[in-house]
Amino acid sequence: MDWTQKQLASIFPHITGISSWLGSFSIVVDVIRKHRRELWSNSAAKVMPYHRLMMGMSICDLCSSSAWMLSTWPVSADEPNVFDAHGTEASCKTQAFFLQLGIGTPCYNLALAIYYYQIIAKSSMTTKLQERIMHFCCLGFAISTAVASLALDLFGFAGFWCWIEGKHHLYRWLFWYGPLWTIIIIVTSIMVVITIVVKKQENRQSRWSTFHRSYRVTFIGYLRNLRKSKNEGDDRASGGTTTHQSPDSRNNASRTKISDSVKWQAFWYVLSFFATWVFLTAVRAMQTVGKGGEIPYWVVLMAVTLTPSQGLFNFLVYLRPRYRQHRKKHPDVGRFITFVRIHPFVINTKWGERLTKQKAGSLVSLIFSNRHSSATERRKNSQENIIKEPPNENNDDDYKSQEEAVVILSEEDPESCNDFEINK
Repeated sequence: MDWTQKQLASIFPHITGISSWLGSFSIVVDVIRKHRRELWSNSAAKVMPYHRLMMGMSICDLCSSSAWMLSTWPVSADEPNVFDAHGTEASCKTQAFFLQLGIGTPCYNLALAIYYYQIIAKSSMTTKLQERIMHFCCLGFAISTAVASLALDLFGFAGFWCWIEGKHHLYRWLFWYGPLWTIIIIVTSIMVVITIVVKKQENRQSRWSTFHRSYRVTFIGYLRNLRKSKNEGDDRASGGTTTHQSPDSRNNASRTKISDSVKWQAFWYVLSFFATWVFLTAVRAMQTVGKGGEIPYWVVLMAVTLTPSQGLFNFLVYLRPRYRQHRKKHPDVGRFITFVRIHPFVINTKWGERLTKQKAGSLVSLIFSNRHSSATERRKNSQENIIKEPPNENNDDDYKSQEEAVVILSEEDPESCNDFEINK
């Protein structure tokens, strides 16, 4: 690469790394606020394992994004042919340590895929023990590999930033790319299974809708229909049977719809996972086989741009259900205003409540207006916005898994699942 190309490859991670850090931080803030509202309202649990897994993933991404957004700054100033290097050996190893902690993010992607599989395919909920095992494995693997790399003195300049040096190819694939692509294969397989299960549910619902139960009208019902037809002046009482869809059929249709929506939510997480790592893996694979000088520059640029962006991708997918429901509820509101309204820093705050009442053109005047409120007012506002869920009187796993699916789909607006009757 010439000097101009090195400058671009050094500048882009600053931008994407900062956006990723902000995205992950927003998810952490949103989950914490959910937990605080849950404690204040004394309602049924709103913070599901889904939210805690997302929080764990975001914490790991915060560590790696903090290192990525520094780009080449921590690289030792003595390193030749490196643009904008101002660091020391200690700063280089610190950046590498935090980058290695980022391996916890793909591990949480796997945990999230397993969580979706349990809800959709198995109709069961994640137990507390299973959730703790997920957190222990993800965080344990990230911390242990980072500490081991530091103890084995593997860290140094790795071509784009500080990480495991190129001469330690074995450890690169043992501590990062081997587990990463094992996870990608497993997550892809889980998504295929989820797609098949949802397709079977749709086919089953289609058959049920075609051959649903029909009920004959009793003699009393016939007289009522006859009286109604006479009053309305029509001949609809001449028939002796009527058909209607049973509550079970409506429930099955709603469950299938929710499963399909959760499937698409999982699909977008997997897609962002692929977009983040495929280019950097290709670059490292070419470096491993000794073709580092032949790597196309556009591949390198995509790698250094997309790799630090996973926190941003996760944040956009995390807000996707909330965004779609707000757009459906307020189709006249612009996309930017909608995004501002549903942002974790705005939603369920006094300023967010005022913003909801504003027209799209008055955003600037709203920003410069009095937007602060007391802690008491914010707490009252949070309590008013909490939608109390029905108490969990039954420990049935199918009911709990349906409840979790509804929470994932609806997020802050449970009205999207109004037609869904949870089977107790």
